Amino acid sequence: MSKILPIIVVNYNGLDDTIECIESIVSSCINDYIIYLVDNNSGGSDSQILTEKYSTHRNIKLILNQENLGFGKAHNKVVIDQFHKLSWDYVALINNDATVNKDCLKKAIEFADKEKVDVLSMKMLDYDNRDLMDSAGHKILTNGEILPIGKDADQGLYSEANMNIGASGGACLYSRSCIEQIGFFDPHFFVGYEDAEFGMRAFVSNYKCMYCPDAIVYHKGGQTIKNVFDSQYAVQTFKNIRYTNYKLLPWPILIIMAPFKFLRLLLIIIACTITLRWGTASVLTKAFLGFYATDFSKAMTARKALRKNNKVKGSLQVIKSMNSTILHDIGNFYSIFVKKKPSAIDQYR
Repeated sequence: MSKILPIIVVNYNGLDDTIECIESIVSSCINDYIIYLVDNNSGGSDSQILTEKYSTHRNIKLILNQENLGFGKAHNKVVIDQFHKLSWDYVALINNDATVNKDCLKKAIEFADKEKVDVLSMKMLDYDNRDLMDSAGHKILTNGEILPIGKDADQGLYSEANMNIGASGGACLYSRSCIEQIGFFDPHFFVGYEDAEFGMRAFVSNYKCMYCPDAIVYHKGGQTIKNVFDSQYAVQTFKNIRYTNYKLLPWPILIIMAPFKFLRLLLIIIACTITLRWGTASVLTKAFLGFYATDFSKAMTARKALRKNNKVKGSLQVIKSMNSTILHDIGNFYSIFVKKKPSAIDQYR
């Protein structure tokens, strides 16, 4: 049986974006593929129109969920229910608000095969301004926060392949061997940060994560998040950052960084309060208290399970991969408090 590339696209109230995404994949230079097009119980006529348009397409398997499973669980369900029927080495994830360049998937597979990559980050460009980057994969700060590489930077600066610590779930390739060994998306997550956690989990479990500059995707960015964003979503996202830290980072790093992280959080809350950013201060406070009340024990259970079945990197190996939180915070402070640009919480309101 020849190898096939399964591609997962999840729709939730984004019909026009999803159709554009699917058409770009169908037009791309790849022969053996199957698109698992999942509708996550959208409102309106999304499921009806997608059924009329794609239910008979030979390369598309349409899946209509009866409830909104979120990002991670929707992907997990496809892998569990469908992939046992396939002969596959990689799975591609493409956000419904993205379109792929004609040879994107072909380049991604060739690169992954050549470099033996387990988590491949595609070159995500801003859909409206294609001179700007959206993401070249993920990086981790010394405070444990995982962020996109190259956001809003000149795309010409990201023309070389390099190592990173994971990929944006908006456009990536994951290897079968990695998923089978460490599992897929953590069911603790609903929408947001599950790709960051998975990439970091693969990295600390000694799987190879790389950025491929020739696999190009155009991303509208934030379209799905806009459909689900509220204060509760923001709180859960910051709780997810702590959950990921406690699940994946070595204890020496967690212990050494704990007082610095607490002081940083306190200073940010004070700065937000003084500048009347009550919403941001409230979100950060609720996330801090809520994590220890409800999610800390879950993180400890997940941490134990990962280390039971996998050999993970030590503290020095992880520290070497980290980027400066101080430099990041200086840039953030200037952007938010001097240039008055919206914060990560404010931009979707």
